Amino acid sequence: MSLPQSEIESTDVIICGCGPTGALLSAYLGLYSVKNVVLEREQEITQDPRGIALDEDGIRYLQGVGLYDKVFTEIGQSAYLSAQLTGGTSHPGVVFHKQPAMERGLREVISSQPESEVRTGSTVISIEETKDSVVVTYKVSGETKRIRGKFLVGADGKTGFTRKNYLEPKGIIMESNPKLRFDYEAVWVALNWKITPPTRETHPEFPLWKLGFTSEQVYDSFFPKHFTFICNPDRPSVCGRFGLTEDRLWRFEFVVKEGEDGLEMAKYENVHKVVYPYLTHLRNKYK
Repeated sequence: MSLPQSEIESTDVIICGCGPTGALLSAYLGLYSVKNVVLEREQEITQDPRGIALDEDGIRYLQGVGLYDKVFTEIGQSAYLSAQLTGGTSHPGVVFHKQPAMERGLREVISSQPESEVRTGSTVISIEETKDSVVVTYKVSGETKRIRGKFLVGADGKTGFTRKNYLEPKGIIMESNPKLRFDYEAVWVALNWKITPPTRETHPEFPLWKLGFTSEQVYDSFFPKHFTFICNPDRPSVCGRFGLTEDRLWRFEFVVKEGEDGLEMAKYENVHKVVYPYLTHLRNKYK
């Protein structure tokens, strides 16, 4: 559908996607009074905590838009590692965060800025370049709209419209850096669990009560504070806590081997085979 020129809205920067990257960019543009509109397909913030690690630069970026007070109170906590990392900016080297909480904080910043706007439920359907601008056509609530900007930023991910429907048809693809010593490509299954520790009431026959264990000690024994890289040559894995301590969130990731189907390996029965041996302790460990 072609809309009359007079019905094309204008802004300075159009951002496709309001994940952490798009939201952070919008917040910074608003901070410097640069008009921007973010087009986000989803109506609400995705509650799946996809990314979980935030380095010192990420912390600094959040600090720059006024979110530092929320980094350790709502978003995450410093990483538990064998050696505590401190970056060159004196921030913790790593924070394991809860992405939905971080996105919520960024959107609160955006909503306070007159030059920034997030339009949820907006699905991009075309991108057109002109000599001095870019025009994006999108649908929202069944209505087709167009917006013109001086710049377009694709922050809608590797499967988003910008890459799959605009850049790749032009032959612009993501390639490996030839300077790297090796190429790595693999499929992993990532599991996010919210753990409810057992208690004497919920699991009265649990044997560790007889040894004087508390519910918290049981939780720490089976879900250690340290983030662990499991160097199993048959199936490399990684697991650890993320988010705030009281959230009790736990991530377990394992590689999908050649010949396996990722969707099949993500089913309960296959997850059970991979993960549960790591959660099973020998009796003599507690003697």
